[in-house]
Amino acid sequence: MSEPKAPAAPHRPVPWFEYVRAYANPGLSSCITDGILRLDGMPMAATWVDVVATRIVEWAVAKRQTVVLLTPDPYDLLIPLTAAAVHVGRIIELARQKGTNPPLPTDARVAVVTSRMRLRTAYRRLSLRTAKLFEAVPAATRLPTGGIAVLGRANARIDWGTLFVERAADLRKVKGLTLVVVDLPIYDWNELEGLQIPKIVVGHDPADRLVLRSDHPRFCLGR
Repeated sequence: MSEPKAPAAPHRPVPWFEYVRAYANPGLSSCITDGILRLDGMPMAATWVDVVATRIVEWAVAKRQTVVLLTPDPYDLLIPLTAAAVHVGRIIELARQKGTNPPLPTDARVAVVTSRMRLRTAYRRLSLRTAKLFEAVPAATRLPTGGIAVLGRANARIDWGTLFVERAADLRKVKGLTLVVVDLPIYDWNELEGLQIPKIVVGHDPADRLVLRSDHPRFCLGR
């Protein structure tokens, strides 16, 4: 009598976070998973929600698509990570095109609309191993006079790459923007609707009126 066949191994279900692949490797999401992205000099303790959200951002930026991201953690760092994803992706793209080492500074310009100072300071704390993002891609803020003040620029030849403002109205007459990152809630959305550039809208409340009225793709991320 032949021995009975061993039962077939059950099919391993695909984890939900594997459904969203990185747009490119390397990119910021792979820098997170490989431990290259640092916060205060230490590998960033990111969750899979952070990784997947960053992958969605990479795809949206590459396809010039506005998207809405809803995350469960109001204390996450997705706002500065989104700005970093744009710059890291552009630096890698320029390095491939030009073949320069070290790579050329990014020419991308990202505006971040947020009133939370914690997110501004988090941008300064990001680095790729020992290379501080803030030094390679300086941040800036809009002055009450209408001018733009560049913060902590170690290299005077490098212009700002990430502009932090508290209101969308502060982006009037700012030219050459690559992307606008919006931290909900925001009360002058009509100012953004006139900007014909992609936007990454980040919120934590599914009932936010701007989330409900948006006709752009929405991604609700859970743990």
